[in-house]
Amino acid sequence: MKLQTIEINGAPCAIVPIRDYDELRDALEDAADHEALRQSRASGEELVPGALVDRLGGGNPVRVWREYRGLTATALARRAKVSDAELSAIENGAVTGSVQALRDIADALGVTVDDLLPAAGQESTP
Repeated sequence: MKLQTIEINGAPCAIVPIRDYDELRDALEDAADHEALRQSRASGEELVPGALVDRLGGGNPVRVWREYRGLTATALARRAKVSDAELSAIENGAVTGSVQALRDIADALGVTVDDLLPAAGQESTP
């Protein structure tokens, strides 16, 4: 890195080629991303891929989380101790499900009940 120094208003300043500046900026952004990831992992917060977030924006959250977890509907129903028919009705939007059923499904998926509710103003689709 070729560095030049100048003084502006009595303060020393550095002048570097744009390519070097871009590399420094990218390295700083990477370091900030790594620190955010470290903090997230330390807090126990689950990181999910953007594709999942995109699907949650328009799909039925129960189905989206179930598929993300790699579960069949039958396996999730068994884990959550709900009937296959009730889970199907929830995933298809025919019913919202009882609070207890949503709690049980959320526990089985390792998410919160809030994670299973469509975002405000959005209809979930099957």
